[in-house]
Amino acid sequence: MDRVIKMCLFYDHGEAATGDVPCFEKEEVDRVTEEKVIEKVADLLPEAERKELLGLLQEQKEFKTEGAKLVHLLDKMEALIQHNEALIHT
Repeated sequence: MDRVIKMCLFYDHGEAATGDVPCFEKEEVDRVTEEKVIEKVADLLPEAERKELLGLLQEQKEFKTEGAKLVHLLDKMEALIQHNEALIHT
């Protein structure tokens, strides 16, 4: 579970830079920008933590582990909740 929480937190660092673009509007340039932000954060960390963070990023990109799949589903669920809670004109 710690890996999933870390993946969620670091994934959101990238979205903070791009403005959390909706999945149906997100383009490759947005994904690249998000990854660059995460890599900049990783560069500020000590070597062990940097390797861990970049490993989590790679795990998430490969989308093979149960943890990576859960992070993806949580991100989609959060978007759905925001949609359902927002005013209709948004």
